[in-house]
Amino acid sequence: MANTTVENNAGYQQLVTSDASEHAQAQAWLSIEYSQIDAGEYKGQITQQQLGPVTTFLEYQNKAVYKRAQLPGNLCTVSMINQGHDAARFMRHAMDQSDLLFFMPANTDCDLVIPGGVTSCYSVVDESDLLSAIRALSSQGYEQDISSLQVYKSHSSRLLFEQLSRITLAKDKLLDQNANVGDRLGQQVLHQLALIINGATSDKGIEERGLQQRQRRLEVVRKTRSYILDSLDQHFSPSVVNICSSIGVSARVLQYSFTEYLQITPITYLRILRLHKVRQQLMVPEHAELKVTDIATRFGFMHLSNFARDYCALFGEKPSVTLHRALR
Repeated sequence: MANTTVENNAGYQQLVTSDASEHAQAQAWLSIEYSQIDAGEYKGQITQQQLGPVTTFLEYQNKAVYKRAQLPGNLCTVSMINQGHDAARFMRHAMDQSDLLFFMPANTDCDLVIPGGVTSCYSVVDESDLLSAIRALSSQGYEQDISSLQVYKSHSSRLLFEQLSRITLAKDKLLDQNANVGDRLGQQVLHQLALIINGATSDKGIEERGLQQRQRRLEVVRKTRSYILDSLDQHFSPSVVNICSSIGVSARVLQYSFTEYLQITPITYLRILRLHKVRQQLMVPEHAELKVTDIATRFGFMHLSNFARDYCALFGEKPSVTLHRALR
């Protein structure tokens, strides 16, 4: 299944995507996985603009996704969303306000839940460049611990989101003619990010109540996901009993963790991951004689009519259509 390139020139790229995995592939600078968790046909768009020391990304998808990412050792991100949403999560933090800024340091991993209809914008910069700019603004230096996600509350975040959105979407032909224009604009963005972070209020006290509990539930989700994927790689579809036994939690804790973090049950999530595994193999079939039935049963779907119904409900097309397109 191929994505559609709307435009690709001079550091500017815009893709229209029809599968969550295509969104992940469009961000080749980091290791990232997407899982669609809302049912229905997926439609997304991701736009990238390279501006000297800063690369900006603007992305939208019509269905909720769960993201798991690992940042490289030298790059950090500053992220925002266009609207607060009770179901949105960045690690253990709720993204329920539009004036929050999320700074993810280099060489760390993260989990995000982005609901359908929410637009995300983030900038990728060299961490040392950003920290140097922040320290230059602070008379007392910038010695804050940045070994993990930092959340800031800033009234400037909304304006920054709008500005970065305009910059990212701009197909400025001057960039084709003069790379210095992009470099200068990138420097301006970098310095503005430093100004906002330096002047923002750290979100230490906004969510203190329940923050530790949310962290514990995130860990349960992570461990469950890892166990399920490892099991599916061995062509074993685990039950809730298997999950609870393997990661050492009760069924109640498992249930609460998933309904809190992903707004779905662990059984639903297990089925979603199994369906994604099937879809991955249908999109890249091993050979031309491969049958949908073979793959479905490989991942524990014994009632094939129910499987076809669930697959169509999640991805908006029949599994045979996915396979036929891949084999063309």
